Amino acid sequence: MISRVVLALALSATPSMTPGMTPAPPGVAARQPCPVAMPPRTTCAFLEVPERRDVPGRTIKVAYAVRVAGVDRGNDPVVLMGEEPGPTSMETMSVLSAMFPDRDVVTVEQRGGRLSEPSLGCPETAQALLGRLRRPSADKGAAVSADERAAVSADVGAAVSADVGADVGAAAVRCRERLQEQGIDLRGYRAQEMAADVVAVREELGYDAWHLFGVGSSTRVMAAVAAADPGGVRSMVLDSFQAPGAAGDASTERDHDGAEHDHYGADRDHDGVERGLGGALARLGVAERFAAVRARLNASPARVPATDPVAARAFTAEVTGDDLAAIMAEALRGADVAAVAPALVGGLAEGRDELLRPLVDAAGERMAARVWGLYHAVQCQDEVPFGTSATSTASAASIPRSRLFTINADKAVCDAWQVPRSEPSNTTPAAPAYVLSGRY
Repeated sequence: MISRVVLALALSATPSMTPGMTPAPPGVAARQPCPVAMPPRTTCAFLEVPERRDVPGRTIKVAYAVRVAGVDRGNDPVVLMGEEPGPTSMETMSVLSAMFPDRDVVTVEQRGGRLSEPSLGCPETAQALLGRLRRPSADKGAAVSADERAAVSADVGAAVSADVGADVGAAAVRCRERLQEQGIDLRGYRAQEMAADVVAVREELGYDAWHLFGVGSSTRVMAAVAAADPGGVRSMVLDSFQAPGAAGDASTERDHDGAEHDHYGADRDHDGVERGLGGALARLGVAERFAAVRARLNASPARVPATDPVAARAFTAEVTGDDLAAIMAEALRGADVAAVAPALVGGLAEGRDELLRPLVDAAGERMAARVWGLYHAVQCQDEVPFGTSATSTASAASIPRSRLFTINADKAVCDAWQVPRSEPSNTTPAAPAYVLSGRY
């Protein structure tokens, strides 16, 4: 992704920075210690912004960082917002600064993310999803002993026979109630507000204009920034872009290094994710072998030794073929898994189920680390409504049940939260846009 962004920026019009574009340093009160290692001349800070600009009152803090270029400074700055899930925006600062030594580099965190305040973590949701890996459930067709029932009940606080969607839906209600008790309004955590945050950071720093950089879930945010702030945007680079309402045959696009980037939204339903997974596996040449592995594991689930990332103890996961499909649909977003997928599927086709352990462990770590409150606030408001299937004409409640537990979990949360749907913007940005992958 990064190398193509460099090329795109090199091809864009880059008028020299004028004296008026010298950034104003963040005020002393706004500064904060940088939470990760940063290159020289970098300042980290919070920007206080309204939680909902349509309802003045409560404010929140959006984290950002500024690396000022050295003596050769002469081009417009670059601003990046990372995706959720994924590394924080600040974690990319060292790489970006090395690539753009003559530009100021700004990273803006998503409101509600790990480094902003408040952070919309939902450990309740993570625990419920991890329960899918910790124990057999009724929809897996597994027999469970009384002793296992008692142990599981103490472990995850739910009946063993409960469906994962019901578990996650109940957990989402508990999370929403806890966040509401803290005064948090989930309606403020959506792309339109995040776009306004980026504009506010530019104004706070005093830049006349800059280049926008969006990846995955932040591409819609950056497109909204360009539409809302046309005079402040030179160009934008969107990697794995999914425009609201865009249709296509797959929910994933191949990055230059073989990684698959999941486009949540238009195809974030069962059929869309299945198409995306099938397309990715076909391009890797293992679609038929994976289908055979999936059928085998659905008939006879694998019992996989794994590590619980929350309890930090060993347990045995039971993995069906559909569980594997859900895990692979997420895992193939990373270049590391895409690179070894042919060998992995080949080994599983030979019955080497021990190869599942790294996948299960990594899936558990992702579930434990994700900021689920933010993820689902965006999913339920910005992404689900723009779907090309049932989501485009009816509520999330009308979406049929999926064989993939991740899809059922997303649906359960949106059904439980009942946050209002966002309206897609029909505004076309004036700035040049370089779309590196995706559909629009």
